[in-house]
Amino acid sequence: MNRIPGTYMRALRAEWLKLKRTGVLWICLGSAAFIPVINTIAYFFIEISNREQHDNSWQRFVENNFRGFTGFFFPLFLILMVTRIVYIEHRSDTWKLLETQPVHRISIFLSKWTIAVLVSLICLLALFAFASIGGYLLIQFRLGKNFQDNFIEWGKDFRLISRIWVASMGLISVQYFLSLLIKSFAWPVIIGLVAIIAGSILTNFGIFNWFPYVGPLLTTSFLKGSNTGSFFIPHEILSIAWSVLFLWLAYQFFRRKKFTTAYFRPLSRLASTLAVLVAFGFLFWFINKPVHLNPYGKTVLAGTIHSDIPIENLVLYKLPAYDTLLMVAVKNGKFHSTIDKDLQPLIYTARAGSRQLQLYFGRGDSVYLDWSIADKSRIQYTVTGTRTAENAYLSERSYDYEFEMLKDYAYQYNPRQFSNAIASKWKSGQRKLDNFKTVDNIKPAKDFLELQKKFLAIDLLTLTEVDYPRVLAVYFPNDTAKSLTGLMELKEKVSFNDDNLAVYPQYRQYVTAVLQRKAFSTERSYLSVVANEVPSEKLRNFLAFDEIQKNLSTIHDSLRREMMLMAAISILTEANLRIQLVEMNNRMNKLQRGKKAPAFVAEGLNGNEYSLDQLSKRYLIIDVWATWCGPCKKESPYFEQLAEQYTDERIAFVSISVDQDKNAWRMEAPQKSRRVMQLWVRNAEADFMKAYSLATIPRFILIDPKGNILNAQLPYPSDPQFEIELQKEIPSLRLTAY
Repeated sequence: MNRIPGTYMRALRAEWLKLKRTGVLWICLGSAAFIPVINTIAYFFIEISNREQHDNSWQRFVENNFRGFTGFFFPLFLILMVTRIVYIEHRSDTWKLLETQPVHRISIFLSKWTIAVLVSLICLLALFAFASIGGYLLIQFRLGKNFQDNFIEWGKDFRLISRIWVASMGLISVQYFLSLLIKSFAWPVIIGLVAIIAGSILTNFGIFNWFPYVGPLLTTSFLKGSNTGSFFIPHEILSIAWSVLFLWLAYQFFRRKKFTTAYFRPLSRLASTLAVLVAFGFLFWFINKPVHLNPYGKTVLAGTIHSDIPIENLVLYKLPAYDTLLMVAVKNGKFHSTIDKDLQPLIYTARAGSRQLQLYFGRGDSVYLDWSIADKSRIQYTVTGTRTAENAYLSERSYDYEFEMLKDYAYQYNPRQFSNAIASKWKSGQRKLDNFKTVDNIKPAKDFLELQKKFLAIDLLTLTEVDYPRVLAVYFPNDTAKSLTGLMELKEKVSFNDDNLAVYPQYRQYVTAVLQRKAFSTERSYLSVVANEVPSEKLRNFLAFDEIQKNLSTIHDSLRREMMLMAAISILTEANLRIQLVEMNNRMNKLQRGKKAPAFVAEGLNGNEYSLDQLSKRYLIIDVWATWCGPCKKESPYFEQLAEQYTDERIAFVSISVDQDKNAWRMEAPQKSRRVMQLWVRNAEADFMKAYSLATIPRFILIDPKGNILNAQLPYPSDPQFEIELQKEIPSLRLTAY
């Protein structure tokens, strides 16, 4: 054994000389340059999104190149490279000659594998170099941006390179084993190529994330890495385990040259093989096993806020009335509070400055929030502690294409087909929730999973009991089997007596729709149905609050509002909700004709901020909307058409988005008419919507050049009365002549 280190280095030098003659290094550099060169050229011709222009463009460009490379090109290069290194000996039949050299057998074996691992690292470093050069050219000559805001995050990138390198070792070792086992160049490459494609497909379905051929792809799918501070995440650690297993298997075959004698004969060798496989199986289970976090004992909220403006406090709210539960002082960007209140495990709203996010925790939880609000274009945060998985789910959840397709194409299903589709979605949705875990294999607690399953049930019940009956009436008027079957399990999941669900808007919207239908069928008022049909006092209060708030916002006459408020407020037993409705009515009174319009500051698509004072030198015709609002999208074309028709310099058509997700607004707003000024307000729900008493949208508002309200509740633009109101309020207003 003392000879191994020396002979290993000699074998390594020999393998390096062989490699230089094969052209593999040139292929390595060509592969590494391909994606960065294509991306660099493309970025000089395509339109760059607003988000990319405002981000650290250099770092983002580098990361995009790693994402594009590691999904297919890098694994394919590794397969070709490893197979080529081994096939050199197969083709010339020099294995026996190598073993006659004064070099230990294990040195020969490991030197080839080491060369493959080193070349993979060279490839990644070359990719980083080419991507960095491309990013430099991009910001220097395409964007014309300075280097203060655009820079290479060296520590982050070299950590990423290290993680991808480790994640690729399992693939390299499996391919090394296949190339030794099969004395051909084509078949190991074909098997490896099929493994890449199959692995990518299975990974997209969220299964087989342990497959060694998708290791690099998974790493770049989780650029941030571990949520718990670990350098490597589980699949990267598992890659090392795969590497050890297949190196051992490959060496046994390398020594004995036959499959049966390498692993099965004699019996002692079979026992060794089984022992190694069992040990690997235990290690595989240990690395991949789900982690459940235990309660802390005390309720602690702490963290760090990164901001380019001073933040004095972090405020914790509870919906729907924005009750302030906690205000924590922020000193030098840090905050810490031990909470004595008996907080229910709920989704709360945390606010710092003008930014807010959702945060799930409750009594006995210790939560650490690392929140960056310096980047104005998006919310960036991580949550660790006892609710790591729950908050990861809230931040990572994506658009549910399956549900939206079911909703949009409901007319294609008869009742029986629709029932089956709903049942299938219910099962697949529960399975997805049960299988969810973080990148660190941490699973949410049962209370959170149960809450999310109730949300899923609410969505499906809304679809079946509210939306689909309208489809039935139009597309299946003569269908005799209109009853939807298989809904009992969904209905058992959701009751009208759930205090914990009462705070969530999607639950109240579903209950409201069901009760409104009952009120219509029994010819009773909605509020009387709420008062008599809802057992939960908390839910009754919130439903009544929602309804009164909505009615207040739509009634123009102050006397009618006052009478309605006095009659309906008696239903409410919670004093805080009564106070809020009275305050809302007072705000509505301030929105009467001739009153000063509430001030606001909004951001334009160019990144500049505009105040009401800057805008109100002209008549402002304002459309308040959001990307998620169906009626808003229906009215938008009418609003834009009027903007194209009325080009009087005295007026300005302004569209104000109240989206919480700024990126959603940035994606949709540029597609609208250039005649409409597109703006977005931060923290709209707590500030702008409250100031203008907007319980529902869209809302259309007319403000005169002095900043005074002319009409805070214009008709919808699709209504001819909208145009009549404009012509009545704005002197000598005329259509543009065509």
